[in-house]
Amino acid sequence: MARRIADKALDSRAARSKLTPRIKPYWRSVEKGLHLGYCRGSWIVRRRYAGRYQQESLGIADDLSDADGVTVLSYWQASDLARIKAQITVRPSRYTVAQAIEDHLQYLKHERKGGGG
Repeated sequence: MARRIADKALDSRAARSKLTPRIKPYWRSVEKGLHLGYCRGSWIVRRRYAGRYQQESLGIADDLSDADGVTVLSYWQASDLARIKAQITVRPSRYTVAQAIEDHLQYLKHERKGGGG
């Protein structure tokens, strides 16, 4: 059975300053299978794909300076960027025939050329 993560308040500098420094990120659910993490002044996105989590750095948190939306991100900017990154599907290094068929069916459905379902 899947575990639920314990969401931490990450949306303000004050809330993040109260967190105990640690190596593992503090996670906040964004959507099902998508989490925004905060660790040592930086934002991390974690998404579930093919039964595994993939992590990627998003940028620097706005703890010490104001957010610019490019390299220094507020919580809300990081959350929006996490959703955008989640739409970009990253395939694992071992691309299976089943995944290729699924991708092809999604392509056909998107192009309205049938593809079943």
